[in-house]
Amino acid sequence: MPSVADSVADSVGAGTNAGDRLLLGVKSRQSPVAVVFIAWRFLRNLGAVNLGLAAFFIFSGRVSSLMLFGGIGVVTVGLVFMVLTWWRFVFVVEGDELLVTKGVVAEERLAIPLDRIQSVSIDQKFLHRPIGLVSASVDTAGSAETEFTIDAVDRARAEALQRLAAGSRREVASPGVSEPVPHDRGSDAGAPEPGEQLLRRTPIELVRVGASRWPWAGLVALAPLLAFLNEAGDLLPFDVVPEGAVEETLDGVPQIGPALIISVIAVVLGVLILGAILGMLLQVVQALTTEWNLTLWRTSSGLRRTAGLFSTTSRASTLPRIQAVETDAPPVQRLLGIRRLTLPTIGEGDLVIPGATSSEVDTIRSILFGDDQPPPLDRMISPLYVFLAVRSAVVVSIPLLVLAALTVGWWAPIVGIIIPVSWWSARRRHRYRRWGMTGDRIAESYEFVSKHTGEMQLIKAQTVTLTQSFFERRRGLATVRLDTAEGFLAVPLLGLDDARAVRDCALHVVETNRGRWM
Repeated sequence: MPSVADSVADSVGAGTNAGDRLLLGVKSRQSPVAVVFIAWRFLRNLGAVNLGLAAFFIFSGRVSSLMLFGGIGVVTVGLVFMVLTWWRFVFVVEGDELLVTKGVVAEERLAIPLDRIQSVSIDQKFLHRPIGLVSASVDTAGSAETEFTIDAVDRARAEALQRLAAGSRREVASPGVSEPVPHDRGSDAGAPEPGEQLLRRTPIELVRVGASRWPWAGLVALAPLLAFLNEAGDLLPFDVVPEGAVEETLDGVPQIGPALIISVIAVVLGVLILGAILGMLLQVVQALTTEWNLTLWRTSSGLRRTAGLFSTTSRASTLPRIQAVETDAPPVQRLLGIRRLTLPTIGEGDLVIPGATSSEVDTIRSILFGDDQPPPLDRMISPLYVFLAVRSAVVVSIPLLVLAALTVGWWAPIVGIIIPVSWWSARRRHRYRRWGMTGDRIAESYEFVSKHTGEMQLIKAQTVTLTQSFFERRRGLATVRLDTAEGFLAVPLLGLDDARAVRDCALHVVETNRGRWM
């Protein structure tokens, strides 16, 4: 006998939302496999430390019969609670609302208008694949975090909910206009609606992305190995601390010698090089597994991103929900002509595109902002930015210098290097910090080692604030900050007249522009 999903297949392919409403119009529960994901979430909340202590007592034989039976009872009650959690979770679409009932002890009912659903993200984790299920996370306009997650559901229902939410938002944007919602009956979780493919990452491109990132992951992975540094030193064919590195005075007091300093520097450099190599390898593996077959589509409702090797993720967003366009490029990526493109969206699940080229960034900009050129980044902030940074460095270095002089001795003056380093870094930051503004958009760019750019429409501003610190007030300066529903853009140390002009222009656009901000 055909399933409900099969019975509505023809309606789904017909290009209307009748099939989706028929499929979701019947009260449904998650797959029984959801109990596994509920249990996993419960164990993860307990924490690795608590689970480790429990395992230690069990396998060490220090558990009495009473404790053992008590533990079995707790596990049994936990399993019953998890099964009831699955059984009580029911969802259905009635009219223009998604109704969710959940709760074991106290029943909780959620009534979410479909046009308030900002996004439905579809993930297919490794455990989902053999049984053909996915998880669906629902973000709404009224919450900063995910409203709720359906842990295990068939792909047809998840995609139907995704299409209904997108169609409802489009109807609100264009009342009275009936526009068909595209459908897709592909086999992959979160398969994109038919539309224009904007980009797709090949494995070679992902290797290049992973190898050009900062290798912090390698340094973190190397940290546990430091506990075995002494044992590792015995395996080396040379002495980490050579003979004569530690000198002794006539009184038998150890004294630091030049050989010890050279040895410490060599060991530190070796550890950093090893960490960088390991980090690069881990970053390549991470890029290949999490961003495998990364594809960005332009659909009738906005943008959709799919990626993943073991866990396939599909994230979709309407264009008004995207609050800005941001790029970040470490030095190696700048040499390769690529950057990390981030589209901050309301709620969870920003659209992130690693390894974006200039042409890809321009294409997405034209989709979001039209064919207009970006605001020219031809304005600078006050050079007093350098003075503030050096002043802070002086305030910090003086007490450190005194403390070092009392404890270390002749090594104390080396602390003073903080001041010239702060001056150089602040001067570089000021030199490359730019901002610009047109009638409806504002943009900024700053750089120290990595380069960051950001651009947003003024209509996205939720609040516009002009502040003056005591230092700024005495010198006729001010800081302007524009907060969006997801992030902010701030320009510090502007002339007071320029700051007021930015504030007034932003407020004027927000009050007069009738476009959608979300």
